[in-house]
Amino acid sequence: MDEQSAAGFRLRLGLEPYLRLILFSLLVGFALAMFASRGILDAAMIWQRSRAPNGSAFDFGLVNRLIGVIPPLFLLLSVLVPVLCLSLRSQGRARISWDEEGVTEWDGDAVRTFIARADARVATEMKSDVRRYGRRRFEEKLSHVVQISDSAGRRITVAWRAHRFVFLFGSLPSWTRRRAVVTDDATITALLAAYPPRVSQPSIEPDERSARRPFGPLSRSLTALAIVFVLLSIASIGVNKRADEWTGLSLFIAGLLFFVLVLRPLGELRAVALTTRRFARARRISFARAPDGSSLVRLEDGRALPCDVSELRHPDARAHQRTAPVHALVDLSESEGSYREAPAYAIVRAIDTDAERAERRRLLVANGLEIASRVAHAALVTTIGALVLLERQRF
Repeated sequence: MDEQSAAGFRLRLGLEPYLRLILFSLLVGFALAMFASRGILDAAMIWQRSRAPNGSAFDFGLVNRLIGVIPPLFLLLSVLVPVLCLSLRSQGRARISWDEEGVTEWDGDAVRTFIARADARVATEMKSDVRRYGRRRFEEKLSHVVQISDSAGRRITVAWRAHRFVFLFGSLPSWTRRRAVVTDDATITALLAAYPPRVSQPSIEPDERSARRPFGPLSRSLTALAIVFVLLSIASIGVNKRADEWTGLSLFIAGLLFFVLVLRPLGELRAVALTTRRFARARRISFARAPDGSSLVRLEDGRALPCDVSELRHPDARAHQRTAPVHALVDLSESEGSYREAPAYAIVRAIDTDAERAERRRLLVANGLEIASRVAHAALVTTIGALVLLERQRF
């Protein structure tokens, strides 16, 4: 499929989030693999010394086999699991298109977000590398982020980054976990030509669905602090007995911090689960147009009723004008003076598309896998720290 298709320009996630994730995973995974060997050995020493009075010996051949298998396995899983979770988040054939009516973000053949031109607000942020050679000044464009938003909180983010600056972190907002990158800077130029930014630009922020992962700045701070403790524990290995105690204590504290970091995917898992639960009793409906141009709701039993969409809030500003079937929270009300007859109109409070349901299923799997891996990682670091500390203090 060409970059520019009938539906618009293809979007991808880009390499930056994967690189950032892989580099962090390698750092933490290497430390975990190294300390896993230390933990296995210390556990064996504790067992051997506790059983020594009875004359039983521990099979250190088994210890050597475990040290040869488990640490590399930890390193491999520490890289593969985060990448798999991020891939689950960014699945889907994302595209963006725009015309005189507005800007549309597509998820496959379904509309994920639509912002009408009349309500569109444009924010743009560009990073450049400025170099001087004598009196000459050269400016090279590194990255460009554009976000279209409206007063209802709908947001569509599009970014571009120079291909040769693969390791340029910061070209995408840190909260971006969906496809937002275009490979051709001409896409950004054409979008800005069609939707020029105003003098006073809004800030570039996540939309409601991208903001479901809470504690972003706190999570980054705790992660950095945990890594500091891990590095301190590495630096104190084998210096002396006192330093070995600090090794175990540092790992134990780092493990506790890693436990706290589970709150972030847990918060998103809760938000996604609550949304899924909210639509558990949704009706299957479709929208239609009356001869006078007003909106109608067609129920599963075939009735077509006038509808009230004044309370409807959805990322697709034209969701009530599309004919594709959706799941909706609908209240059926009788008109004044009706005599216990069939409901006269429908109040649509919220709708849920098939694409959104598929996205939430992927997020539930991704968050469940992330929570399990984070808990296992934190438990391993805490246990290894406790074993090192116990082995040094008791013997």
